[in-house]
Amino acid sequence: MTAATLHAEIGSARQKWPALLWIALLTALWIALTYSFPVITASGAPSAASRLFIHILIALGLWLGLERTGLAPAQRRNVWLAVMIPFTLWLAVIWGAAINGVFRAGISPIPIPLTPLAIFLPVIIGAPILLRSRRLGEVLDATRVVDSDGATLWEGPPLGAPGARPATVLAYDVLVHEAAERSRLHLSSGADAVDMESGVLAASGRLAGVLRVVADVPASAIEGVDTTVHPDGRTDLVAFARWLATRRGDAVRSLRGALTALRSLQRAAEGLA
Repeated sequence: MTAATLHAEIGSARQKWPALLWIALLTALWIALTYSFPVITASGAPSAASRLFIHILIALGLWLGLERTGLAPAQRRNVWLAVMIPFTLWLAVIWGAAINGVFRAGISPIPIPLTPLAIFLPVIIGAPILLRSRRLGEVLDATRVVDSDGATLWEGPPLGAPGARPATVLAYDVLVHEAAERSRLHLSSGADAVDMESGVLAASGRLAGVLRVVADVPASAIEGVDTTVHPDGRTDLVAFARWLATRRGDAVRSLRGALTALRSLQRAAEGLA
């Protein structure tokens, strides 16, 4: 079974403006200094400063982008460090090589152009790693099922699925479409993910455990997917085709996430067998 993650922190756009204003002021100050004191330009400091400034902008842009994802604060920090530390080390190596003239024509003994390699090698190595996101398809082995106020409906040991992490699941009776609503539910209940089945099973007294797989992150747009199912659970093919036609990109991403989740669920079930 699949679930939607609830972690999302919707920050005000006003919180980003102070940082951008400081960047603009420092940039203006630096331009004024270089024009007022030509010796600074002759020393090569502007070139080094511009590279450092670009690096700071990349780091800031990555952080602001991660704030818009469904990652928890600790995960957001870890992803930022996992990207920026290798990237910074790589730039240090490239800058050192450039200072020593490695990229000058006829200097390097290696018979391949090093400049394109220096530009594209991080992309070739980093892109596959970044694209292998563990958020979609992450297996959650619940230790608690709660309602929207955080009251415990069921509590017990995890089932022990290989690779799963302990989690709290929110039992809700409607499909949650909006990221803001998912954020509100996370704050009110403390849950990691939401589903529509665990609460019914918990109320029956027959629940032995809950194994869920993340199919939608907080930023996912899944509005209208609930209209594609008949009351008895069968797929409404006409409504499904209409949803695909009207939502297009969102629908394709949602289906891709569902397939990823189902594959992860199959592997987890095989590990329990």
